[in-house]
Amino acid sequence: MARRHIIGRLAGAAALTGGLALMFGATAGGSTASRIAFPTHLNAIDDNDGAGYTGTFPTSSTVQDFAATYVVPSISCSIKDNSPIESFFEMGSQSDIAAAALVLEGCEGLQPVYEAGLIDSSGEPFAVTPGDVLTVSLDVSPSTSEFAVTDVTSGAGESATASGFTASEIGVGIQGANSGGQVSPRFSRGLFSGVTLNGVALKLSHPVAHDQVSPTDRTQLKATPLYHNGESFTVTWASSAAAGGGTPPPPPIAK
Repeated sequence: MARRHIIGRLAGAAALTGGLALMFGATAGGSTASRIAFPTHLNAIDDNDGAGYTGTFPTSSTVQDFAATYVVPSISCSIKDNSPIESFFEMGSQSDIAAAALVLEGCEGLQPVYEAGLIDSSGEPFAVTPGDVLTVSLDVSPSTSEFAVTDVTSGAGESATASGFTASEIGVGIQGANSGGQVSPRFSRGLFSGVTLNGVALKLSHPVAHDQVSPTDRTQLKATPLYHNGESFTVTWASSAAAGGGTPPPPPIAK
C-alpha cells in the first residue's frame, strides 16, 4: 500500500490569516465560548504533512478498535505563529476517513490556546491544558460506531455514536503548517502511549513511521521509534514548520 496518512484540514480561514481568535473560543476557567473551526470533511494527504504512525487492521477483522493516550504538549507563541499544530487520531480507509479526534494547539496573539474534540460531531470542543492526559477511543463495527476523547486530568470530554463502517487503517501523530506563509508554534514533545489496535500493541500492526518534511526536504517534525512494548512514541519539533514560498501573513494591527 502506498504510504499516505489521513488528516483533517482546518476549514476556517482563521488558520491562514492569523485570526485565531475566530477559531478558538475563550478559555477562561477552562470553558469554551464558541466552537473551534474543526473541519467538516477530511482529505488524504501525503506523509510530509505530519509526523507519526499509520497502522492497518487485519482483513479478517470485523470489529475495529483504536485506542491511545496522549499528554498535551505546551507551545511557545511568537508574533509570527499563525497556524496551530494538530495532534490527530484517525480511523478509516485508504481513500476516506470516518472517525477522528483532534487536539489543536495554537496562538491567539501571544496567548497559547489548547482545545480538543471530535471531527463531525454535534458536541462542542473543550479546553485542555498542557500536561493534561487525554484518552482517545475509536470503536467501530458494521452496525455502529462509538468515539470518545476524554481529558482524564480535568474530567472534560466529548463522545459520539454513529452508524457503522469498515476501517482498514489508523493514523496517529502531529501535523504542523507545511504550506506557503503558514507558521506553527514550537512545542514540547508530544507523548503518545498505549496506542493499540484491537487491543494489541501498535507495533503488531506493522505500522509505518513518517516524519513531517518540508517541500525543500527539511525535517520539521520527527517521530521516535516505538518503545514501551511497541505502544508508545513521541513527536518532537525539529525545525520551523513554515514552508518556503507563498505570501507571509500581514503584520498584526497595532491597538
